[in-house]
Amino acid sequence: MSKGWFVNAYEIHHWADENPRKAQEELPDLVARLIRANSKPKYFRVLSGDEVTLHGYDMILEVDEGNSFVPAGTSVWEIGTGKNPKKKAEKDYQDRTKNPYGIDIKNTTFVFVTSRKWRDKNEWEIEKNAEGKWKRVRVLDAVDLKEWLHQCPAVHRWFARKIGKRPKGAFDIGQAWDEWRSATEPSSNENLVIAGRTEEAKKFIQKLKNESPSVIRVFGESKDGAYTLILASIIKKAQELLPRVLIINDAKEWLSAIESESPLILIPSFDNTMNWRLAVNKGHWVILPESNPQNRNQDGNIVLPRPNKQSLIKALIEMGIDEEKAQKMVRDTKGFITPLRRLLGDFKEPKWAQPENATNLITALLIGAWDGKNDHAT
Repeated sequence: MSKGWFVNAYEIHHWADENPRKAQEELPDLVARLIRANSKPKYFRVLSGDEVTLHGYDMILEVDEGNSFVPAGTSVWEIGTGKNPKKKAEKDYQDRTKNPYGIDIKNTTFVFVTSRKWRDKNEWEIEKNAEGKWKRVRVLDAVDLKEWLHQCPAVHRWFARKIGKRPKGAFDIGQAWDEWRSATEPSSNENLVIAGRTEEAKKFIQKLKNESPSVIRVFGESKDGAYTLILASIIKKAQELLPRVLIINDAKEWLSAIESESPLILIPSFDNTMNWRLAVNKGHWVILPESNPQNRNQDGNIVLPRPNKQSLIKALIEMGIDEEKAQKMVRDTKGFITPLRRLLGDFKEPKWAQPENATNLITALLIGAWDGKNDHAT
């Protein structure tokens, strides 16, 4: 089904023209997110310029089971956004073939990724594979990236926002977290949400990483409290899971999301009761934030204790709030996050209290009365 926000190959191609520096920086992040979204790396390293042990490759990856975009076994990846993808691919191929930096190229796939549409990429692939120097040579261009995005709904939405589109019906985790944390001044942080409940956060993440897909219910002081701990735990303790998380806002989008072939971590934020097990049967996790105490003790549930007050104070200080004020806020709200956030919503410093206005404020305070007959008044 066609959607207006879906990213197409033309937009990926011209993204690098409109923002060349930004595209150069963000394309490796996009590729890394796509890899994590629909494969399970045994080893994955994104190399920066100062890496010395295997200097030169943009990425090194090892997976047991590949797919139509990720080769099985070991692969090295080179990434480019320039207008002449063939020239860049040829240079990278020749350089890495001459000096593979310790990589066994006979048992390694060479992958070149470009944000451009490369019409003759198949011919270049055939030519290089005929040389028989690498296990295999692959090229992924803008058309391939578009198809890959369509298989990875959470990454698709993340990238669509990057290029100025506005996906509807669901949020990627970054969008959901930004919406929640920016409602206060200063913005809330992950530590404010976790607030000493590290064991529960750890248990939740372990379930996502080590167990088969299932329905996990997280019970908090409120549904919103459970929801935000879910987001904060993943962001702070499991960055590699971010490309799989989708927060679904309506039932129609839910039915679309569960058809994804890539495994997702789905968090419904609508009221309709759905058959959550159907999503699990299709290979997805379903995370349900709850406040209802019924069925809390069933296996698989995460029950959150009240936030730790000292941890809340520490988090508020990290957010830039004076220690004395932080202690008073926690004391007045008895350590409950919902009323604490209401106070934070009113915390924004008024303009008259800002340092640059201090001179005028002090002058006004020192004026006891105005004497219009005073020759020195100005």
